[in-house]
Amino acid sequence: MALDLSDRHQLAQQVDSIIATYSSIEILVKNAGIYPPGQALEIDIDTVEDTLNVHMIGPWILSQKLIPLMIQAGYGRVVNVSSSGGGSFAEGLSPHHAAYGVSKVGLNALTFQLAQSVPRFVKVNAMCPGWVRTRMGGQSATRSPEQGADTAIWLATLPEEGVTGAFFAIANQLSGDSQKASIIIESQFIQSSFLRH
Repeated sequence: MALDLSDRHQLAQQVDSIIATYSSIEILVKNAGIYPPGQALEIDIDTVEDTLNVHMIGPWILSQKLIPLMIQAGYGRVVNVSSSGGGSFAEGLSPHHAAYGVSKVGLNALTFQLAQSVPRFVKVNAMCPGWVRTRMGGQSATRSPEQGADTAIWLATLPEEGVTGAFFAIANQLSGDSQKASIIIESQFIQSSFLRH
């Protein structure tokens, strides 16, 4: 079933249909994204609303409706696909894609709020896949879709002692002709004292 995160009312109905079809939901990866151009004083507010719906309100609705099933089952993993390059205070917010940056900061904050609101057996984390060769990233992007999915898969399969309420970014480090990708926690998003294991 295709979900339209830009229409919150239709989304709610679609999720209700999913709940009626499936008895349990254990893993939720929220990967929808749009990247509209426009600076804060110029961008059309309808575009801002669409972007907020896709990146923050839609994921919020999905969380409210599906995380209770995880709590009932005693297990759950939630992965919010966010951004470090254009939606992070640590890396900087892109002034040319204002709605994108603001909405991704909101998604990061939602990640933390959700993690603080659920039992420890439900892990809620956010991550940046890096610059990936998708419709949005373009063919010149440095990472394949498979590489972009690595961190999401890891977070979706965290063990019971795994971290929750954190943001994970890909740190690309050039070493000679090879490019190594490592996972780092963005310390300015959530202080280490708030991380729960």
